[in-house]
Amino acid sequence: MRVMLISSISGSNHVAPLPLGLNLVAVATREAGHDVRMITLPESGDITAMIREAVRESRPDVIGVSARNVDDQNRE
Repeated sequence: MRVMLISSISGSNHVAPLPLGLNLVAVATREAGHDVRMITLPESGDITAMIREAVRESRPDVIGVSARNVDDQNRE
């Protein structure tokens, strides 16, 4: 099975957290014998076109999307 996993960089002044959970999913999926492609979407640009192009190139059977909520409160 061809699997595409998508993560994005958040629009923040801080360093974006690594997609560790998505990487764990990718490793387990590869170990199960599947073909995995991971893409990271940038903060700006035509993201819809980027996703369409990636899907057109790899023709995945399933797509997983990483969603995270980073608590970005000012703690001065």
